Amino acid sequence: MNYPKKRWAAWAIFFDEEWRVLLLEPTYKDDWEIPGGIIEEGESPREACELEVEEELGIKREVWELLCLEYQREEDDSYMFIFDGGILSGEDIKNIITQESEIKGCGFYNLEDIKEKVLEKMFLRITKCIESKSKNTIHYYETIYK
Repeated sequence: MNYPKKRWAAWAIFFDEEWRVLLLEPTYKDDWEIPGGIIEEGESPREACELEVEEELGIKREVWELLCLEYQREEDDSYMFIFDGGILSGEDIKNIITQESEIKGCGFYNLEDIKEKVLEKMFLRITKCIESKSKNTIHYYETIYK
């Protein structure tokens, strides 16, 4: 039997003490992202997210609550899990060491600035996560691109 192939990814949204969102500038594309990546075989979404955070930011951090789950259909089907990474203190921020081969830079941004740096679908994920965090709920939504 041939089972359908689906892509799975896990991300974390982090805030600073001013409630700005942490964005990363990848070396391999023009748009910015939140920390995260593809879930490998044998990893749970949470494990994958924590490993990606450690690889990309050089910090070991547990991610706690799921804020958003997006089903996305573009060229293939994919599921995007976005977890709450919490608020990073000034000390946490000082300890960030980005993975130079994949990350050019990082910073904390408010929504107006984020919209100019990320793809529309990432901006939607970020706004849904902020809403989920403020309402103590989880968003599930579907995005279908033709």
